[in-house]
Amino acid sequence: MKILLVAINAKYIHTNPAVYLLRANAGRFRKDVKIREFTINQSLDDILQGIVEEKPAFIGFSCYIWNIDMVKQLIRECKKLLPDTLLWLGGPEAEAGAESLLLEYPQVGGVMYGEGEKTLPKLLGYFLEIHTFKTCGKNVKYKELQDIPGIIFRTEDGVLRTSPAKPVNLDKLVFPYDEEVLEQTRGKILYYESSRGCPFHCSYCLSSEDNYVRFRSVDKVKEDLKVFLDAKIPQVKFVDRTFNCNHARMTELLQFMLEQDNGVTNFHFEIGGDLLTEDELALLGQFRPGAVQLEIGVQTTNPEVMERIGRMNKKATLFANVRALLQSAKQHVHLDLIAGLPGEDMQSFIRSFDEVYSLHPHQLQLGFLKVLGNTRISRETEMYGIKYREYPPYEVLETDAISYRELLELKQVEEMVEIYYNSGQFTEELRFAENYLDNQMHSRYMFYSNLAKRYFSRFNNGMQSSRMARYEVLIEYIKSFTEDELHDAVVQLAVYDCYARERKKARPSFSLHNDGERIVKNLLRENDAAVVYSSENHAEYFTIDIKKTAETGTAAFRENIAIFNYGKRSPITDNAMVMFYDL
Repeated sequence: MKILLVAINAKYIHTNPAVYLLRANAGRFRKDVKIREFTINQSLDDILQGIVEEKPAFIGFSCYIWNIDMVKQLIRECKKLLPDTLLWLGGPEAEAGAESLLLEYPQVGGVMYGEGEKTLPKLLGYFLEIHTFKTCGKNVKYKELQDIPGIIFRTEDGVLRTSPAKPVNLDKLVFPYDEEVLEQTRGKILYYESSRGCPFHCSYCLSSEDNYVRFRSVDKVKEDLKVFLDAKIPQVKFVDRTFNCNHARMTELLQFMLEQDNGVTNFHFEIGGDLLTEDELALLGQFRPGAVQLEIGVQTTNPEVMERIGRMNKKATLFANVRALLQSAKQHVHLDLIAGLPGEDMQSFIRSFDEVYSLHPHQLQLGFLKVLGNTRISRETEMYGIKYREYPPYEVLETDAISYRELLELKQVEEMVEIYYNSGQFTEELRFAENYLDNQMHSRYMFYSNLAKRYFSRFNNGMQSSRMARYEVLIEYIKSFTEDELHDAVVQLAVYDCYARERKKARPSFSLHNDGERIVKNLLRENDAAVVYSSENHAEYFTIDIKKTAETGTAAFRENIAIFNYGKRSPITDNAMVMFYDL
């Protein structure tokens, strides 16, 4: 009997750790379990075809806010084409609305909730060994089924939820990434879980409901990490909610990663920024650049808002630690903010944005509150006047502190930050603009808000913008508040940023020197032609000192040639390494 576990991921590069853990721990049914991963960007027909051609007897769908709507559509169609196949759901989005989901979709046999590694083998044993799949839903003995913990299913009297499964001993879980899986997922991000639960109580987070933190032993984790390192997996993302909640454990594991570094694999962690110690900062500073990525949830800098959501970051410590991390230039640092939190009005959010932006992390993610079922904040919506979408991802529409219109403005700012800041493609232009505006426009938020007005006046009604068009918008925006004598410098900064990311076949339309290649060739013919014209390089002529101009917000004139080496890129930003030759 074929058992199919289906994951529909947000991106092709992602993997779903839950289905791999379920298969690895399916016991005697392991050999019968197959995994199919799709993405939400695929057509429904493509996914349906991929499922149906497997002809499974049992399908388990992994459900999250990004894929639940697609899963609901697939349920209906799968049952038409596979009438004897049993359909079950699992994952946080299935659990949150299980009762209503089962009543609305009679095609679904039931929902697994909580930790499924123990539940799935019992469930499969029940249907494979007690009942045949063809009789499922017809002659089911509910008395026997209700003895299986961690499931929700339909009975003659309604919907029954059995008692939760006991917490799993993480050391007894089979490591899911065997040689076969590593080969199948080559080139993708692999997600790894070394702990479950979270010691903190953020009101919007599902993990806050389980503050019982369990760890996989350090020795076991080292064994697992050695597999990733030996296979030279490009990126491993820990899904631990707060990796540094246990300092001794974090230190030992980091030391192991440092000693076993293969020069390829990088590890991504979510950490509490204010929890980092001086010793941990020193240890992180020993890693090669790019070997570690750190994601830190700031969410807000307003202490009253933090108190409302049960989050008490020590702001001064967090900011000092972030500055230390960025100063070391060894880690990629990602900071998060959430708009629409209880009691945070527009001015408060702008202050939070400006304060966090001033740190200049490598990425600043501006997210929006999602009111998830079974969280404390879902029970406090009336208290704070929170209105939110009734469909996934259940995003905030307005609160008693911030209006719908203001949140729409923040949506536009979010897109500008994503396009211009987080992409890393406009670094020197942005640096120049910020330094120029230091004495004129204190708020960085207002910079992006005004940029958004210009951007969306050009690209409206769903129009897509090309990268070159985005450069043009930013150039014109910066020109709008700078003196005429700086405009050439603005364009040269844009040309530099453009070539820092990629070697273009055609010169940018906004370039000042359309004969730049001839200029460079003539200037460096005798000494540097071999360097300049190798397949991995591009040379560009400038009349300004790029770095000094960006740092000062003024035009620093210096005739020079920049050599962009695409064979050597920054492990932090992925931009080409650049050498400058004075003329």
